[in-house]
Amino acid sequence: MVLGVFGAALVVLPIGFFGSYFLALAGLAAFIVAILLPPPKATSGIDDKARELGAFKVVDGGTFQSGTFAVPVQLFVGSQKLWALEADFHPLLVIPVPELIFARAEEVDGRWILRLRWADRSAIFSYSGVFGEHLARAAESTVQSVMHSAEPALPRRRAASA
Repeated sequence: MVLGVFGAALVVLPIGFFGSYFLALAGLAAFIVAILLPPPKATSGIDDKARELGAFKVVDGGTFQSGTFAVPVQLFVGSQKLWALEADFHPLLVIPVPELIFARAEEVDGRWILRLRWADRSAIFSYSGVFGEHLARAAESTVQSVMHSAEPALPRRRAASA
């Protein structure tokens, strides 16, 4: 984009102020090159990190609350692990998915929270604002989609023969 603007400026300005056609030709060449160049590849750091971690879904994690600090996070959800990462992709929490036993979104004091429990630990993610409920429920359903069923398998019965 900068090359295109610079090229267009070199076409118009030298002719108007200096009467120089050489700079105008150079500007025209720069402008044409800018038009013909492919656009820059738009990649997201979130997409790259999700691919690196093997996460199939990324959802807003709201604000992760632990002790005395609260940090905005993204939840990277994979089939074996769930990561709560800060904006600079520093992991604050890594949860083994097979150990997850509870994921529920609920309203508490006018804000929405997502509670997660696994093994003997728990975590709370807080959501506020107009879309707080939507974000909390989206995170809840995403986490629940990877949790393994805790129900025991029913024994198979033999078919009655006639």
